[in-house]
Amino acid sequence: MQFVSASKIAVVLFGLLLILSACDSVSTGVAATSAPSIATAEPTASAAATPVPAPSATPVPAPTVPPPSSTPAPPTATLVPLEANTIPNDGEFDDELPFNTTANDPSVGSNSGDGIASVTFQFFGPDGNEIYSRTENNTLYCAFGGGNNGQDCDRWIFSEHKNQWPNGNPAQSGAHTIVVTIYGVNGGTARNERQATLNLE
Repeated sequence: MQFVSASKIAVVLFGLLLILSACDSVSTGVAATSAPSIATAEPTASAAATPVPAPSATPVPAPTVPPPSSTPAPPTATLVPLEANTIPNDGEFDDELPFNTTANDPSVGSNSGDGIASVTFQFFGPDGNEIYSRTENNTLYCAFGGGNNGQDCDRWIFSEHKNQWPNGNPAQSGAHTIVVTIYGVNGGTARNERQATLNLE
């Protein structure tokens, strides 16, 4: 009878051990499945909001560069400054005015008139307004004419012309400005300027 009781106790103990063993295995399985759920976290919203652009299917053409020219560009022509000298220089004048200019283009020649198309004289009165002008084509460029066939330039005497300029404008005493512009055949220009104080009676 005691043997039967002991056997029952052993069976009960063995059953308890099986139950405890089963509980341990269940808790171990839960722990094992919980770890992967933590490692596989969902991506954040910021990562999903930044899309990666897809590569363009159309290649960008490379810029075309024209081949170098085998013919060199012609050199740019450099105009030589014109030479000009207007006489007389600044000064005071009583009743008459001279003024003539010699001019040349050194690239053409050294004589007056070489390479020169024309010379223009402009006279400005004391008020700054132009009162007389003349354009000359002779090689001895004269403000008041003359100078042909080796002769001297004419001098303008106001008392012999009712105190008037060659164009009929009235003359007056005071400071006058003479601007002489020389035009070259090849396109160059030069400029002389003189100051003349005219004293008329």
